[in-house]
Amino acid sequence: MPSGADLGELTREFPEGLAADLAECRVVSVEGTVRLEPVPVVTPPTQRWVVRLDDGEALALAPEVCLPPGRQRLYFLPRSRLVVGGEPRPEQWGEYRSLVLRAQHLETADVGALRAGRLPPGFAARRFPVVWWWWLLALLWLPWALGLGLAGVSPTWDSVVFTVALCGAGLWGAHRLLRVHRDVGRGAVTFVDGPVHVRVVIGRYHLHYELVVGGARFRLPRSDMELVPTLQTCTPSRVYQTPTSKLFVAIDPHPESA
Repeated sequence: MPSGADLGELTREFPEGLAADLAECRVVSVEGTVRLEPVPVVTPPTQRWVVRLDDGEALALAPEVCLPPGRQRLYFLPRSRLVVGGEPRPEQWGEYRSLVLRAQHLETADVGALRAGRLPPGFAARRFPVVWWWWLLALLWLPWALGLGLAGVSPTWDSVVFTVALCGAGLWGAHRLLRVHRDVGRGAVTFVDGPVHVRVVIGRYHLHYELVVGGARFRLPRSDMELVPTLQTCTPSRVYQTPTSKLFVAIDPHPESA
């Protein structure tokens, strides 16, 4: 269960019976199955972790409680129906790890290379396609600057500011791109260990996901969107990253028990 600092927030989020559950400190044990199930009436389709009892009732995992998929003995609070623990078999954590690796399309050879501190062959093209638009930022200012020069018009203050802004964006894009190229050329990866948290960042026109591990944040590329539903908050994990540009490469849950 979460520590005392989080209990007040929990009772606000789950007011139905949770305060009484916490006062009684009583749990109910039952056999059930932890699994991923589709979320109804959601577009695009996604999944969520659900605890399904034998009578068909669905229970939710309490915050910061992580359990691997499969049938196991479970413990839940009788009024709020939140699952607060379980007794999974060791091999079930291996099944969870395999599920997360499959969601990233990671093969055994890829995982071996990452553990050895190397970027798997062909991984850069699959993982970092988003960085190529930085070339656009790097070159965007050129047509504008050439247009001003060829037109022979005295630059205005607004045009100077706009040109400087484009140059700054171009330099930023070129710098980021060179760092990624340097990382890919070296073929090395580093890692961060810690409990994983998934953060949803909502922008004006779109949203994206970030993984927070060991105090570091990693923005997930679109190619890894199917990874998000498989992750359970607070599961000990190892996140591999590029050394200089700090881009997300892969996540391996429970590497110490594999």
